[in-house]
Amino acid sequence: MRRLFFVLFLYLFFDVALAAPAFQLIALGVHGGWSDGNLSTYLAAPLGSDQYVSLDAGTLINGVEKAIAQGSFARLAVKTKGNLRNAIVENHIPVYLISHAHFDHIMGFVIAAPNLKEKQLLLARAETMRVLLRNVFNWQVWINSGNIGEKPRLGFQRFEELPLRRWISLPRTKLEVKAFPLNHGKGYPSTAFLLKHKNDYLLYFGDTGADSIEHDNKIQQIWREIAPLIRRHQLHAILLECSYTNAQPNNQLFGHLKPELFLMELHKLAAQVSPHTSNALKGLVVFVTHIKPSLTMPDNQVAKIIFQELKKGNSLGVRFILPRQGERYVF
Repeated sequence: MRRLFFVLFLYLFFDVALAAPAFQLIALGVHGGWSDGNLSTYLAAPLGSDQYVSLDAGTLINGVEKAIAQGSFARLAVKTKGNLRNAIVENHIPVYLISHAHFDHIMGFVIAAPNLKEKQLLLARAETMRVLLRNVFNWQVWINSGNIGEKPRLGFQRFEELPLRRWISLPRTKLEVKAFPLNHGKGYPSTAFLLKHKNDYLLYFGDTGADSIEHDNKIQQIWREIAPLIRRHQLHAILLECSYTNAQPNNQLFGHLKPELFLMELHKLAAQVSPHTSNALKGLVVFVTHIKPSLTMPDNQVAKIIFQELKKGNSLGVRFILPRQGERYVF
């Protein structure tokens, strides 16, 4: 019943007039640290498809088990004989898009890699792929389960560099992706992924600092790209990180966002969409991702504070969603 609520909420209350929901999203992991079984991972697919793209991979097996328990793979459960968890991981996540090489975005895939032998495709921008090959899949930190890098190469999966700003078809799925560079503090590269299915789009951000803090315009370049999609009612949702509360000093953000900067970036997007900024993003679904739990607060307290700070400053009419591990969303 709770899963049905999320489906209805995102569709019926989406004021940016889309013809119909087009995507499904399953949150395998939602945190930006601390909880090693609940780290940034989102499975995305067109509605009606059982072939998912993994947006980052901080948590895999634990997240799939949580999603199964909450009924988020109900359609596959009916069609699958044998172990549902294994079938999902082996056959229904053919592509992994890795935004950057920090452990909270790769650990689930890395741990599972020795058992993923269906030629799954791991894609990352060149800088990120170099870090993965040199520092992770190097036979010292972990085996090289891919087809490039340190020998011997086991070839269980295919590792490929993902070009920036160019549409790429994702094999064994119905999706295409265009990658954009992000700045995750002091010039450390991260990535945003714009997913496309026919004429429908979904935008996912890896970790990113605000343009004003990082002294660049990488987010602004993405806003210019997607503004026409919003005007044409083709962008169904944005997943954007907000790691800290507003109490976090700007010089201790470490390439992340907090609510006031998060909202500042959305206002910049609204200005790209329309001169009438108060209505430009009304009803747009924005998932608030990568919240970092605190050891000094009760569970979920940081998320509650961030959500309240975002609501208080939300003059754009955006629909903020705090994803929960294991939940399925349709939009």
